[in-house]
Amino acid sequence: MTKQVRYAESGSVSAVTVVDYIVERLAAEGISHCFGVAGDYLFPICDAVDSSAKMKWIGCACFRTRPALTA
Repeated sequence: MTKQVRYAESGSVSAVTVVDYIVERLAAEGISHCFGVAGDYLFPICDAVDSSAKMKWIGCACFRTRPALTA
């Protein structure tokens, strides 16, 4: 999903994904770290956090629930 944002100074239009917008809004609220267990459903979020200069991705691994996650 993308939305278009028009910048007033240049008048140009660029596409911004919803997840990029959410990450930028969270960063604007002062959130600087995102914790999570990476998985294929989370890759777009991981990519958006990784490409943000204001937020850092902290990957977590939970070995106790690994059998449950693979079932």
